[in-house]
Amino acid sequence: MRRLWVALGDMGGVGSGTAWKAGGCAWKPYLGGTHLARRLALASLLALTAALVLGASSASANFALCTGSGKLTAQNGTPRATWQVSGAGQCRTPVQVRSMSFSGAGHSDSLGLCTPGSLVVTNLHLNVLVTTVGEVTGRTRTHSQVWSSPITTFPLATPFLISDSSGTKGGGVVLHHIHLMCGDDGNKPSALFTWAELR
Repeated sequence: MRRLWVALGDMGGVGSGTAWKAGGCAWKPYLGGTHLARRLALASLLALTAALVLGASSASANFALCTGSGKLTAQNGTPRATWQVSGAGQCRTPVQVRSMSFSGAGHSDSLGLCTPGSLVVTNLHLNVLVTTVGEVTGRTRTHSQVWSSPITTFPLATPFLISDSSGTKGGGVVLHHIHLMCGDDGNKPSALFTWAELR
């Protein structure tokens, strides 16, 4: 866990004055404290992970910590902003490591700093299909999930909650590539996805 924290915490950030584009116009929101924002988001995820681990131990549930790289594109639109996510990586459980892939799409009311006049993302809702394959058993499992948050942030880092038909199962954070710019039409959509959940 400490290695994950160090690896993610040392990722390059974007300093204040970085030019973002929204609606075809260049503008420069104040982005000071970017490194601190990333670390706070990761600290929240690690705290959630610890809580889920304890819950899994007491309830004999299947706990998974998943990390992956992939793409995230988010575009302002009317009446809602649209999102698409996809990627692959691994999910580590108490029993085995499972290879993982995911894809999904959804919407939000705004794109935070990428929506003129807005500071945060509101009503994020993504329908995501996660497929895992056990590296020991070879069994394939699919999980239909909802990644959502009433209030979150974009760009740089986007924390979210994970739920399914049984309720809230965990949470995660997306760390956006330092070159992901508002209004870039997905030309530089690289992102790192990390989440923890009970299954």
